[in-house]
Amino acid sequence: AHSSVAQLTKMVNNLLDISRMEEGKLELDKQPISLRQIAEERVRELEPLAKVDDKSFVLDLPDDLPPVWGDPGLISRVLGNLMDNALYHATRGSEILTTSALDAAGDMVRTSVHNKGKPIPPQFKDVIFEKFRQVEEGGLRKGRGVGLGLAFCKMVIEAHGGQIWLESEATQGTTFHFTLPISRSAE
Repeated sequence: AHSSVAQLTKMVNNLLDISRMEEGKLELDKQPISLRQIAEERVRELEPLAKVDDKSFVLDLPDDLPPVWGDPGLISRVLGNLMDNALYHATRGSEILTTSALDAAGDMVRTSVHNKGKPIPPQFKDVIFEKFRQVEEGGLRKGRGVGLGLAFCKMVIEAHGGQIWLESEATQGTTFHFTLPISRSAE
């Protein structure tokens, strides 16, 4: 019951925030954010679920990673959504790897969440970020939600001046990447 209520709350919040973003009414409370701290918090929340299927989280975020500039609540929800999706789709006994690093220009941080699960077919790599869209196999929807989580993630990341995309291969699994600008106080 608790899990169902949490899932429903998450869906409603995503729908409301997507609507606010589309109307230009969602104000961002931007400030310096530690991605390491957010990732560690998300792992603490998701770890009990991971243990059920003998899965684990691995974080590879450098100690000297500069803070990013963004809304901590929204960025936390984005990272939590990507890590939760990776956990759900990862094969039993595998690791979900989250990494972050500065990009080559030194003005953006790239964060990646990787799982060893079934790949996302090429025809879904772009539409998966649209509202109410999910990967379909044989005409059946594959996923627990209604297709709002990744649309929410895309809108939040783009509202922060970043980009989000995925890479998926049969033998490698799926990796979601997103970029965020470093904090102005770190410049």
